[in-house]
Amino acid sequence: MSTRAPAPGSPWDGPARCARGGPPSCLGRRAPTRFPRTSVDGAHCARWASHSAHASLSRESGLPYAPSGTVGGAVSVELCVLGPLEVRLDNRPVPIPAGRARVLLASLLLRANEVVPADRLVDRLWDGAPPNASRARATLHMVVTRLRQALGPANVVRTAAEGYVADVPPGSLDLHRYRELAARGRFAEALELWRGEPLADVRSDSLHREEVVPLLEERLAVLERRVDADLAAGRAAELVPELRALTRRHPLHERFWAQLMRALQAADQWAEALAVYEAVRAHLADELGIAPGPALRELHARLLAGVQPPPGAPPAVVPRQLPPPVDFAGRADLVAELAAELAGTGDHPSCAVVAGPPGIGKTALAVHVAHLLRDRFPDGQLFADLRAYAPSSAVTVSVVLPRFLRALGVAPEDVPGDREEQAARYRSLLAGRRVLVVLDNVPRDEAVELLLPGHPGSAAVMTTRDCLLGLVGGSGARRFDVEPLHGDESLTLLRGVLGDAVLDAAPEAAAALAETCAHWPLALRIAGVNLASRPVPDLAGYVAELRREDRLEALAIGDEEFALRAAFDSSYVGLDAEARAAFRLLGLVPGDDVSTAAAAALLGVEVREAQRLLRGLAAASLVSERSGRFALHDLLREYAAGLAAEEEDEATRHAALRRLLDFYVDTALNAAAAVRSVRPDVSTGVARERALGFADRDQALEWWEVERANLCAATSHATRSGHAEHAWRLPIAQWSLFDLTKRFAETVPALELAARAAREVGDPRALTLTARALAMTYSDADRPEDAIRSHHVALEVHRRAGDRRGEGLALNALAICHLKLGRDATAVDMLEESRRLLVAVGDQHGEAITLNTLSGVLARLGRVEEAVEASSRALRLVEGSGDLVVEGRVLDNHGNALAAAGRVDEAVAAYRLARARAAEARDQSTEAAVLENLARALTTKGDVTGARASWAAALALLPEGSAAADRVRARLAEP
Repeated sequence: MSTRAPAPGSPWDGPARCARGGPPSCLGRRAPTRFPRTSVDGAHCARWASHSAHASLSRESGLPYAPSGTVGGAVSVELCVLGPLEVRLDNRPVPIPAGRARVLLASLLLRANEVVPADRLVDRLWDGAPPNASRARATLHMVVTRLRQALGPANVVRTAAEGYVADVPPGSLDLHRYRELAARGRFAEALELWRGEPLADVRSDSLHREEVVPLLEERLAVLERRVDADLAAGRAAELVPELRALTRRHPLHERFWAQLMRALQAADQWAEALAVYEAVRAHLADELGIAPGPALRELHARLLAGVQPPPGAPPAVVPRQLPPPVDFAGRADLVAELAAELAGTGDHPSCAVVAGPPGIGKTALAVHVAHLLRDRFPDGQLFADLRAYAPSSAVTVSVVLPRFLRALGVAPEDVPGDREEQAARYRSLLAGRRVLVVLDNVPRDEAVELLLPGHPGSAAVMTTRDCLLGLVGGSGARRFDVEPLHGDESLTLLRGVLGDAVLDAAPEAAAALAETCAHWPLALRIAGVNLASRPVPDLAGYVAELRREDRLEALAIGDEEFALRAAFDSSYVGLDAEARAAFRLLGLVPGDDVSTAAAAALLGVEVREAQRLLRGLAAASLVSERSGRFALHDLLREYAAGLAAEEEDEATRHAALRRLLDFYVDTALNAAAAVRSVRPDVSTGVARERALGFADRDQALEWWEVERANLCAATSHATRSGHAEHAWRLPIAQWSLFDLTKRFAETVPALELAARAAREVGDPRALTLTARALAMTYSDADRPEDAIRSHHVALEVHRRAGDRRGEGLALNALAICHLKLGRDATAVDMLEESRRLLVAVGDQHGEAITLNTLSGVLARLGRVEEAVEASSRALRLVEGSGDLVVEGRVLDNHGNALAAAGRVDEAVAAYRLARARAAEARDQSTEAAVLENLARALTTKGDVTGARASWAAALALLPEGSAAADRVRARLAEP
């Protein structure tokens, strides 16, 4: 072991002195390295461990002591990781090659006498996946060979069955001696073994992140125990300067503040101790918005009461295993909820499950909240990454339990061999303590319960892609689902990577980048790192690249060692074959989500089987479930569609999409049938039995409101994907529903797509149905010229086919368009011809529609008695037909004819009946028009109050900002 002290001014040479009056203590100035670091503070003595100290330990403990180990019984070797990596042979330094050989040796020494799997070492050597996986093992073997040659007689590296192990002789590794001293309460001597920042000369981000940071936290815990021991030994006055320095460096670390208050109290500086409490209380309130924890509050209460705390024995080992804090953006509400859950008090230990798909930020959230709550758990924080989604390097409960026991102060030789005994010892150690356990990447394994605290006061948080139903149900854990960030949160994350200047220079491009990354944290970080590595981070150019290329391929760093696709792959490969197939086909679904029945059609399975598959995918966080519906996030849908293209043949994909489109067409027809008695049957007839049925019109309209956006997306997708038959059938199946709601912004594009698809198919029936529906929509949307052109298309097809009924209906529709253009005479001629054709073929429903239109034009021409007669006959024809929509519209027109004839009381009665029919049919546009007409009739009668009530009711039904709404609002404003 080297005995040289750090150079003056080095990061490990600090101004404070050891509480025992010894050499200077370390205040943890940061070493100038590129690796992640956590500052280390406290009584690190510049005088390194003497042989006599260890000899004393040997005499008191009965353990054999050797200042260094022997290899082969001939030479002594010293292995040092508590500072720069060193190997000494017979007190002479052994040069270690730079680069991967140092990473390999450090990795093995930190897990000395344990087999480290080859896959784990490969990941460590390349800080992730190697660029050439096929050559990785061979390269690892070459590095091992080169390291052994360099170590020579000091070689401790041995090949094991599945990896390599460092066979370290007793007493040769400084890390082992440090832990032995700390476990026996010789904290100051243990801290003397530290020579600087551990392995600062080993270039490996993952090693520092996964191994060194917990080691630094462990050192901080030993420092806390050393201070407690010094307080118990009556050295309070000597500790005050050191503790003031520690609280300045760690202002949120409540344990140091409590120790400072105890030291001041023991030194009879009670007022100063109370001032310290006020300082930490104000700081916690300003920084975190929280009050001091229970330990500080209890100590403050004792101070106020003038009670000296009992000296007590030195506390147990306090593990500090949390990974370093992360740059965290947004999710303030979720952070607050999770923190409140973990910090809560009750009869049971708090337990939270943070669930979500890969790359969504579960670990970042859990670690962020754990750091916020560190001082709420003064007895320590345990952390383990179970790597459930990296099968080659997964960590089992049987591996984690012994680690946790050692972290809690159990000597390695005292760890029980039986897992159940380990769990019992673990629970006993946590009893009566406040410890936070953080378990990352937890598998669906009941054994995980063995790692959870069993007593109130402690808490656990687990991150997972699985639902962990057993834990959520049986252990009372509360589930927190993590979703993509919001827009502002995404920009905050990008600012943390790229800086304010880059985003402020191109705010629109920054927003576009966040949208292109789908507000997925991993995607945003990858994009940010890729941009930051460029000489000029061109946000707009990078967004264009992502949109041109395969996003999942482009969102990677290096040779896919840090890639979004790799994160998704790790979840996908864990599914069984049926679930993988279902996930792939779900990538074909157009629209935002899918019902269980629609998914069953897509997959070609029964509804119950579809529900099982979907819930399995939801449990794996690959789909999300809300109110019985299932959705893939944008990036996961793209990933699933890519898998479908790679792993399914074109026929399979085409058949799956056809089944879904058939389901949508047939169910839309059933919904239309529940709303209107007259509708075209455009089913393909392939699988009518899969379609949903509806008990009444309300149920049908509710289904359509939920599925409307998906049906529009399905129409667009059918147009692009070679399903032209469905591209025209699906909008026509919904025509009655479109006509009822008058949502022209949705209806017009859908019907225009249908008309184009009908022309592609070339079927006369498709041409006439789509042309007629589109023309009527144009007419309702006040586009009469467009409507006339479309009606003429339908009219010509009907005439060529000899379809007299179709010709009659087309003429009625054309007449309405001419009326809107003021061509009354032309309209009357067309309506009379329309009626003649419809009477000839016996179409009473069609005749009623024509008579209704004719009544309106006759009233406008002053032929009021003829108008009343026409509307009366139309009403007789539709009564009892079951078509409430048409009945309501005919009653409204009948009221208009009666009002024009001066029969106002009868008109009011007709309007009220019309309103009832329209309301029952949920035909809001007709109901609003009827209410306007009723208001005018009531005004004529002198019923101003009733008229204003009708105007107000009409306004409530009209779209905000529409011309009709403005007109009604103006009438209400009149005195």
